[in-house]
Amino acid sequence: MSQRPSLIRRAVIQMDLAFWYLHAHFAQLAILALPTLIAVFAIAIVVATIIQTWELPGVLAYVLFAIVLPTLAMWVAVFAPLPSAVFAWHRANGTLPETRECFAFCWQRGGRLTRVGVRLFFSYLWWFILFGIPLLFLWSRTCAAPAVALFEDDPRIFQRSRRLLKEETAIHLLAALYFAVFVALALFLFLPRIALSIPSQILATSTSRWLTDHLWIPEMFGSGILVSIMAVGWCISMTLLYRDIRFMREGEILRERIDEVRDELLGASPLESRIQT
Repeated sequence: MSQRPSLIRRAVIQMDLAFWYLHAHFAQLAILALPTLIAVFAIAIVVATIIQTWELPGVLAYVLFAIVLPTLAMWVAVFAPLPSAVFAWHRANGTLPETRECFAFCWQRGGRLTRVGVRLFFSYLWWFILFGIPLLFLWSRTCAAPAVALFEDDPRIFQRSRRLLKEETAIHLLAALYFAVFVALALFLFLPRIALSIPSQILATSTSRWLTDHLWIPEMFGSGILVSIMAVGWCISMTLLYRDIRFMREGEILRERIDEVRDELLGASPLESRIQT
């Protein structure tokens, strides 16, 4: 029981670190977030085109907005920001990787990521077919699966993910914090529309009507950027939390220090110096 409050506190710290990374390395993370941004805008454009082109019956509208769209959005939010996870991992280790190195690392692990991605996509699809109820119980157990696929070679990726994330309270707290921040920023984004929705006798001008008709343009771009930022932030936070659990609970810090001491001793040995000369 004593470890749970500590892990929850560390989860909050990981969120703070994620936003600090976004602030301190904004230009590099903006490039790493391009796959997320492109995927989000592609989904938005396709959905907007479908809405404007066809009048969907109730069943198809439900399938699109309650099953297909949430599945795609959740899958993109999990996998598209993975280059930023590589950046966060190396940055937490004290190095600053280049952008191409982050993309190259994900490409090298493409086989493992593909297997995880396919399984998670159909899991999300099944969960939303069941009205999202399994999501409440099973989602937190899969949160570390992309990180395990990236940074480990264990073939049992999902079993490893469940074993690492036993403290589901920390994951739900982190998700609640991100959701609260997202809602607050989204409300701020839609403030102009809220202001222009005041009764017509107060703001019944042609300018206000023109603004109301065209507000969807900045709202769409702003929403896409906001979703991308939150997805990248969540990915960084989960990576840092996963790394924290591995290093603190599984003793990887101690193993790293032992390796460093061993390397120093080997480097200072006369035999090593004779070999180098």
